[in-house]
Amino acid sequence: MTGRAWAAACCLLASASSALAQSPGPLPDPVDPAYLGGYEARFPPRGGEDGPPLRVKLECAPAAGCMVLFGSSAEIFDAIRVFPERLLFQPRFALKYARDRLARAVAARPDLETLLRSGAEIESCIDLNRAVDRLRQPPDYPGGYLLLCKLDRNPWQKPVLLLMGTLLADCGPVFCRYEIIPLFGE
Repeated sequence: MTGRAWAAACCLLASASSALAQSPGPLPDPVDPAYLGGYEARFPPRGGEDGPPLRVKLECAPAAGCMVLFGSSAEIFDAIRVFPERLLFQPRFALKYARDRLARAVAARPDLETLLRSGAEIESCIDLNRAVDRLRQPPDYPGGYLLLCKLDRNPWQKPVLLLMGTLLADCGPVFCRYEIIPLFGE
């Protein structure tokens, strides 16, 4: 991403964060305070390319919802709900799948080594949705395409949430069902 694109993404993030803090939109009530505030992760450019790292940033506000910035692309989620306990086996399985392939997982994603070597498990998740999408879904739609998950214990020295995005493919050499992205509190 060029310097100009990065500056535009930062401006977009600032304006979206301001709008997010003022716009009506639900987080589950009551919401676990661990899901509130700002979190981010940075990844080196893919394939050995030169340039700035890819940045993933999350901002959640109690009465507004969450905004996720992937590089220069922002998405606002304003219809968030607690991911059902009966479906938590899905993100928990994704974490176990990566742990069962530890050597490959660490080779592909060194940033996950601390998590994968720890005994931390997924305690709870919220399901990031947009109101416009929820209107088109049946009431019993399970969701779960993009989750934000809290661990039962933190293997890092700073606050962390796991952003878990659905993989629309069969299980691969490292991940199954979800890609795992640790986001760290700012």
